[in-house]
Amino acid sequence: MNYFEELKTKIGLLPTDLKWLFWFSVYLFSFCTLLLLFVREQLYEQIVPYTGWSPGTIYFFFIIMLIGMPKTSLEMNKDKHMSLLNVRRSIVFLLGFYLIIGIYDWFDSTPEFYNHSNPYLRYDPLRPFFAILLPLLWILIVVSPLMKDFFRKRLKTSIKKI
Repeated sequence: MNYFEELKTKIGLLPTDLKWLFWFSVYLFSFCTLLLLFVREQLYEQIVPYTGWSPGTIYFFFIIMLIGMPKTSLEMNKDKHMSLLNVRRSIVFLLGFYLIIGIYDWFDSTPEFYNHSNPYLRYDPLRPFFAILLPLLWILIVVSPLMKDFFRKRLKTSIKKI
């Protein structure tokens, strides 16, 4: 079995929300990397005020994390839930860290940054969309199966007590 067939199998075994995150991360990281490599001066300077200095870097870690998982940890066994739980926790931790940085960046911006002549120091009012709302959306998507399991177990234990 070659590497690409194994990668296709791994991606096929991922839950739907992690597949979405994987493909979103691949697209965003590839797009941002191509911008950095080929059109840095023209287009990259135009999007830096919206996205920050390295917009796709955090999503690169998700690609590595999901590709680097052993295939055996995704197959049906009793440890599948625990390995996916650890992956989800790691993803939520990284996104939460990125979210905190985005909130700090938002609160730290001063009015001078909105009209700065240097595009790398300019801050756009739409940056919180990329730096806060996007990580928050992915946190909610990745955590939703965990919350469903938590409340389902809690409901079962409360029914047993009655």
